[in-house]
Amino acid sequence: MADPNARERGPGGPRLVAYTSAEGHYSLQKNAGLAGLGRRSVRAIQVDERGRMSVPALLEAIEADRRARHRPFLVNATAGTTVRGAFDPIARIAAVSRGEGLWLHVDGAFGGTLLLSPEHRHRLAGCERADSFAWDPHKMMGIPLQSSVLLVSRPGLLSACLDENAEYLFQSDPDELNPGRRSLQCGRPNDALKLWAAWQRLGDRGWAERVGRQVALARRAARLVDADPELLLVEEPASVNVCFEVPGARQRRRLREAGSGWAPEDRLRNSRRATGDPPRLREPGPRRGTFPRARTASTRVVLLTSGPRAPWAAPRQTPVRDLGGCRVGPRNQLLAPPGP
Repeated sequence: MADPNARERGPGGPRLVAYTSAEGHYSLQKNAGLAGLGRRSVRAIQVDERGRMSVPALLEAIEADRRARHRPFLVNATAGTTVRGAFDPIARIAAVSRGEGLWLHVDGAFGGTLLLSPEHRHRLAGCERADSFAWDPHKMMGIPLQSSVLLVSRPGLLSACLDENAEYLFQSDPDELNPGRRSLQCGRPNDALKLWAAWQRLGDRGWAERVGRQVALARRAARLVDADPELLLVEEPASVNVCFEVPGARQRRRLREAGSGWAPEDRLRNSRRATGDPPRLREPGPRRGTFPRARTASTRVVLLTSGPRAPWAAPRQTPVRDLGGCRVGPRNQLLAPPGP
């Protein structure tokens, strides 16, 4: 009989253990449950004041699991966390992983695109030492869903783990033309075409300029937030995420319930400018909503302020543009071809 609790606790006895930032993506726990390891096999490592994984805390967790006779096997370093856009210290984590004999995976799904910018790629220093690297061009690069990449350090590794022989399907073509032999799925859409076409359109220089513009827009948005008396900048942007707070949300609710008014001085009373104390990014306890239950509203400026527009979108000064026989309108919609 199947164990209904297997997703949570995994198999009995000593367990394989993975480590990730406490602010890392939820998918690691989800996939640990799907793979049969159990969600409890994922250790959420505490972060520092900027949302980066604490290396001393990571070492302590590994040592504790070894004493408990568990088997540490993987460390997941995050390059661009979902909320704060933080980058874990990949080089230091790589040294720990190498010393402990653990697989190092870098989740660059969001922040990996900064590698395309010579100015900003230092944030991922050490990623060349990773055993695997995940990257989602459909995030910061604006490629339509879905466009995802998994890179591994050793050629042939994916085939060794995932290959199944099917002579009726995989015939005389070389392996590089049979991606079904080195991936989980067999049939799939041509996801790589979107990324290839965008790269042909922009080139390395174009992508570098776009990344630089997005980071600059985040910094400008942070300055605007910091100058607004009704808003409170939580911290300087680590990349393109701008986290800000609306001070006094709970007091505003109490005043409203009491039938009182709401004055600007109430907004400033709890702010950093008035108290000198930095705000906490999150309150303890359950959080099912995003606002107003959370004290912080966060946004990726790249998504809400800068765009980015699709790489093949018409320039703003040109309402309609011909592109490869297609006509693209000002809102990136495909228009009917011109008549004869």
